[in-house]
Amino acid sequence: MIAFYFTRFLGGTLIEGLLKRDKFKWMRGMMDNNKFSVFLFIIFIIPGLPKDMFIYAAGLTTIKPLRFFTILLIARLPWLLASVSIGANIYHKNYGPTIIISAISVLAFILGLIYKDKLIHRLTAFKGGKSGQ
Repeated sequence: MIAFYFTRFLGGTLIEGLLKRDKFKWMRGMMDNNKFSVFLFIIFIIPGLPKDMFIYAAGLTTIKPLRFFTILLIARLPWLLASVSIGANIYHKNYGPTIIISAISVLAFILGLIYKDKLIHRLTAFKGGKSGQ
């Protein structure tokens, strides 16, 4: 929440300067697109991807805070619970569940990387009844 509001109220100029660099121009185009909410959900639900930059970027958009925090909570909660479960199972020396949850996380990461663009396209087409505007 602090990062989102920091960017929205105080750090917009700094982050906008970062987004004007060549390697971040694709993100700038995505932020102006109505696919941004779906994009955020997909990025946040894939375990292992760096997400901090997208929290700052969301502060620059017109996305409503309640919508953003709902996306963040729903997408990150399963993997937060998984990581807590892994920690608890390691502490209690239950290595079987740790291996299973870790394997599922790695599989989700790989599948997320492979299919994220297709997911974004399908979810935005389904959401508006249009084919990916």
